[in-house]
Amino acid sequence: MRALIGIFTASVLLVSGPVLAKDTGWYTGLGMTYTDFKVNAGALGTAKDKTPGFLVLGGYQISPHIAFEGELAYSGEAKDSINGTNVKVNYNSWTVGIVGNLPIGDVFDVFAKFGATYGQGEYTIGDVKTTARDGGYTVGGGAGMNFGSVDLRLRYELQRVRLDNSNVVDNPTRLGLDVLFRF
Repeated sequence: MRALIGIFTASVLLVSGPVLAKDTGWYTGLGMTYTDFKVNAGALGTAKDKTPGFLVLGGYQISPHIAFEGELAYSGEAKDSINGTNVKVNYNSWTVGIVGNLPIGDVFDVFAKFGATYGQGEYTIGDVKTTARDGGYTVGGGAGMNFGSVDLRLRYELQRVRLDNSNVVDNPTRLGLDVLFRF
């Protein structure tokens, strides 16, 4: 019986490698983002703005359903004014995460992402400029279309990063459109 289990296991491992190989490998990509910021300016109130940005990403697809991904995102400069006081925010983030894919046919898929984020923000309230950085997490998801070695993905993400134990930049959310190149 043990010999049969061993032969069966070896057969599955030998056959599954080539089958999964077409859906594995490295990828890289570029994305356009649209980030929604909320800045807590203390007694002045809350400033809000949406700003365009971009990201560069890369990863390794280990199976049709799981990938590891890293990204560097620049979220642009958000600006607002509260009672005549100018508020500005620049925010960059580095994220490493795991992506779960659910293929729907040969062309479409949906995905979810969870990862660790390191964010760095520079914010100005009036004449006071502060730079802060800290870690947190990212959750998100989206849908994509596959065109051979090129994918097009629409994503939505929430980053939970508390910069320097303050609540100045309140959890930026990001909508993005990515183009991935698989090789």
